[in-house]
Amino acid sequence: MELSEWKNKEVTGIEFTKLLNISRATLYRHIK
Repeated sequence: MELSEWKNKEVTGIEFTKLLNISRATLYRHIK
């Protein structure tokens, strides 16, 4: 695996986690 490819995967993971946290916070706000 190339380094750039690995970096892209890492960035995607971070973005995915951010999205997950945002959606979770939104859900939590709606439930409350």
